[in-house]
Amino acid sequence: MIKYLLSLFLVVLTFSCSPMTNSDRYSLERTDEVLSFPVIEEVRAPQITVFLFKEKGENYLSFQNLPKSEILIYSMKSQSLVKRLCLNTEGDNSVLGGFGGYYIADMEHIYIPSMYVSKIFVVDTAGVVKRKIDYSTTKDGQQLKPFMPSDKSQIVFIGDDLYIPQTVNLRLGDKAIERSPIKVVLDTIENTSEALPMRFPPLINYKDFGTVGAFGAEYSFCYDGNRFIYSFDADEDLYLTTSAHEKVEKKKAKSKYIDHVTVFRSTEGNFQKMVRAQCEHASYGKILYDKYRDVYYRFVYPPCDTSDYFGDYVELLRSGRKRISIMILDNKLNVVGETFFPAYTYNPNLSFILEDGLYVSLSHIKNPDYSDDILRFQKLELKEIRK
Repeated sequence: MIKYLLSLFLVVLTFSCSPMTNSDRYSLERTDEVLSFPVIEEVRAPQITVFLFKEKGENYLSFQNLPKSEILIYSMKSQSLVKRLCLNTEGDNSVLGGFGGYYIADMEHIYIPSMYVSKIFVVDTAGVVKRKIDYSTTKDGQQLKPFMPSDKSQIVFIGDDLYIPQTVNLRLGDKAIERSPIKVVLDTIENTSEALPMRFPPLINYKDFGTVGAFGAEYSFCYDGNRFIYSFDADEDLYLTTSAHEKVEKKKAKSKYIDHVTVFRSTEGNFQKMVRAQCEHASYGKILYDKYRDVYYRFVYPPCDTSDYFGDYVELLRSGRKRISIMILDNKLNVVGETFFPAYTYNPNLSFILEDGLYVSLSHIKNPDYSDDILRFQKLELKEIRK
């Protein structure tokens, strides 16, 4: 019994009370403030992505009712559903090819990229298609891929230019890694596209194509008003660049909870076992810029053991795995803190930043308070550590 208690104490000490380092100047503290949004019966609660936008000074939260072509818009102030946007998928006034993400500039301009064709549909909240933008080919004739905006990789407007994320273009064969642009800029006035010069780092290779290893090129990015900052799942370094994407600077941003990060590769034939291994594999997640506090948050998935989980591992993966930490970086991207959170509590896929703090979803399937009927977010406050 004494040996068991000692072992348990050492585990807790390792994960909850990691030694403070010189970089630990800030932490994220959990608060009692929770935002709760009702999910009506015929709607499926989001697990992967929510989108925040502002209209006339008021914040709104939105998400897609997957797999339907419907967007739900909630008032952040009242935490109530204010609009259900149902989109046509057939006929002249329709969004073709399905969609799995979007960008809301305002209620009159919702940009919806098709999943299957390189076209963006601009609609209003009445579902009227106001414009169709084709970006299938760049000015120099390069073929581009359709893309899906997500919580990790959203559309960015700079003036009239629309910056569109890209994934590795397999049409380029064994040169796909070195030739695939990471970003395309679309001039919405001239309706012309240009592939920007930044390419993917060599994290994966041609042999990974067609396997789970291909996901090793996945990334998140944020735009802070001056720079694009890229965070790759399988790379501790951050990549900094201007809007032109010509010169790229690498910045070390290592989590203290990951010794070494690698691309997840597997030859496991059993699908559930493979997904379980992915849930346990260490990786980095999305990066967010907090303009109110001039800091960045980089989400981290430390290595873990999920033998205490009994259920569908795909659902666990979608819910944000078992454990997360969140790194805090200053305006020069120096690590100034990292906070480790309790297991099976948060779904970090769903998060956003408001004037008063960072909000992360409590809608994790293993959270004791989880409900399909309520989408909940807890406020985390940035605090300076007093030593």
